[in-house]
Amino acid sequence: MAYHVTKHEERSDPVKFRVFPSVPDAGLRSAASLPGRGRACRRWLIPLAAVALTGSLLLVPAAPVHGVVGVPDHPARLSACVGSALESAGFRDTEGSFAKEAADCLAHYEITFGTNPELGLFSPQQPVTRRQMALFLARAAGPAGVELPEASDQGFTDLDVASSSQDAINQLVELGIMEGTSATTFDPHSPVTRNLMALWLARFLSAAPTGPGGTDIDTIEPDDDHFTDVASVDFRTRAAIRKIYELGVTQGTSAFTFSPAREVTRGQMAVFISRTLAHTHARPAGLTIQAAEPALSGDSDVTVSVSYRDDNHQPRAARALDVFVSTNPDKAFDDSGRCTSHVSTAVGLGRACVMDSSDSATSASGYLRIDMDLAEDVGALRVWAWRGPSGAVYDNDAGTAAVHDVRSLGTPVALEVTDDMPPTAQKRRLGDTVTFTFRLVDANGDPVAKPGVKFSVRAEQSKNGRTAGPRTFSLETGPDGTVELSFRNPDPNPKKEDVGDVARLDLDFLDSAGLEVSDRTTLRMLADDGNSQDPLLDWSDEESVATTLTLSVTEQYVAATSEGLGASSRVRAKLTDQYGSGAGRGETIMFTSTDPSVTPNSINRRTNVAGVATFDYRRDAGSGNIEMITARSGDLEATASQYWAAPIPANTTGSGEVVVTDPANNRAVIVASNDVWLVDYTPADRFEIGDERVRISTFRDTLKVGATLTFQITPDGQPNTYTLPAP
Repeated sequence: MAYHVTKHEERSDPVKFRVFPSVPDAGLRSAASLPGRGRACRRWLIPLAAVALTGSLLLVPAAPVHGVVGVPDHPARLSACVGSALESAGFRDTEGSFAKEAADCLAHYEITFGTNPELGLFSPQQPVTRRQMALFLARAAGPAGVELPEASDQGFTDLDVASSSQDAINQLVELGIMEGTSATTFDPHSPVTRNLMALWLARFLSAAPTGPGGTDIDTIEPDDDHFTDVASVDFRTRAAIRKIYELGVTQGTSAFTFSPAREVTRGQMAVFISRTLAHTHARPAGLTIQAAEPALSGDSDVTVSVSYRDDNHQPRAARALDVFVSTNPDKAFDDSGRCTSHVSTAVGLGRACVMDSSDSATSASGYLRIDMDLAEDVGALRVWAWRGPSGAVYDNDAGTAAVHDVRSLGTPVALEVTDDMPPTAQKRRLGDTVTFTFRLVDANGDPVAKPGVKFSVRAEQSKNGRTAGPRTFSLETGPDGTVELSFRNPDPNPKKEDVGDVARLDLDFLDSAGLEVSDRTTLRMLADDGNSQDPLLDWSDEESVATTLTLSVTEQYVAATSEGLGASSRVRAKLTDQYGSGAGRGETIMFTSTDPSVTPNSINRRTNVAGVATFDYRRDAGSGNIEMITARSGDLEATASQYWAAPIPANTTGSGEVVVTDPANNRAVIVASNDVWLVDYTPADRFEIGDERVRISTFRDTLKVGATLTFQITPDGQPNTYTLPAP
């Protein structure tokens, strides 16, 4: 493995290192120094044109698209929300919310303090007011490197707000980032709409110097124009919407809508601002390490960015850092916490784990950049960065270093294709959009984030029997190793009584780039043979008809018991139509069971408006069993199995096949001959894999469905022994 170091936006000493040139430090950017427009440098291109047929059979989006179809071309490759910025801010009302990480991040930078710090409230569903937006952006200016002017009166007569809000409003208006609703009014208490959010964030980014991994917004010429509801928006705002979409700041409210007049919530704004900051120099306090891309063993280089900030998130320049790495991190330190021979220096010519004169210093913007050429056999890579007085030796037990694991991804062996259709759908309604996602995967089926893999597909489309002829689409994977392709067919006769229209799509691979094709589309409609004999996707306006019945149990297993009224279970049946939607209310479904201990049995239930019927029942038996449940509705039938698991008796030895794992509760269900056993293991038990004794965590991670588990259950109070076969 070879390493090269570059101070971000500086040149390092060519005597010490092989140097990668970069531009001078940008420093702070004021309103007077906002850059002009330039042309963006595109890394990958998918030429994709619109297809239109008589009768409005359309492929969308209609505009040529760079990179991933309908996906931002220039998302930030590094983040402002990493390391200490992800520590919990204590907001109780963001737990489980999409905005939790973003809200915690903004709190780290003191951009937000929540709506009620004493109660731990952020109020993610509340709309953002224009006053709050001004405060957010003014507080974000410092970490982002935007120089705010001294606050001066901008002539607004309606600023009945705190002085801090008045200052923020006046500063941002003077910079040209925000504006009033008139020459004398700002309307501070009105909610912020999505079009204003886009305009203000775009101007904020134009005022901020671009950080590592980001893209200068003023160099972007947007090519995606697929939002169909922004035509009436003024030109400058529409341009801002398109630009922040390309930067990954916004994703729209659907595949083809932006909803410019919709109000923005505090949770949404937190996400928007956190994505905006990723394109700037905003980085968490202290030392932080990030990788600009995942490591592809033997296939690419890895760029690691080390940032150093003070408690006010300002760059710490000219600070020596010791950076070292290991491809065998489990053996990087001895029992005393000292570095072993399994670590090596990442930069300079000096020793790893020692602060000395050979350690490189941070740039004026507070960065070090390390470019690594990975060998083909690298399976793991961990990077440490720390600082101390000259001559200090690193002690891992002290925990003073920033640490980052660079993922090593497998080699892509297949293109996995999925769609967003409901799982029981047989066709789509006219007017619906279907999106196909092509994803690179390795031999284990795991995603491989490799950009630039080119392949081609062919679409044959028709409407009411009229064919447009085959069309070839050349596609190329984006940074995350995926690319999407969407199709939509409007109804040419939308009146309810006008039925019988059918649009049809046949999609096949022409060239899969030498990779296998894993067809996981709902209809299994793709084949890597270039023919047209596989299933077709139809769009229709025919009336809804129940076509599919599915049945599922709410719990994979239930602990069997004869105490009291026994144990309970619930099954759920769903009727869906040809479009994958619920088939309607009032349909009768009969549930029956093969278990004689179940009550009630052979009972009818009616579906709700979503086509769902549930059946609650009890089983009064302490023995284990595999119950088969059947649901019937007319000619439709579905079955499901329920495991009733009994505890393994004491003084019992044996083995069985694992059918359910429940690692959260240290449980598993095994089937041994005619018995269904519940394995309830604890840290006090003995665990083995082959002849080797292992910890409970290793046993838990290795225990998989289909494995054979051997058990030795001792008298009450004694440790049990569980053994899995050696791999």
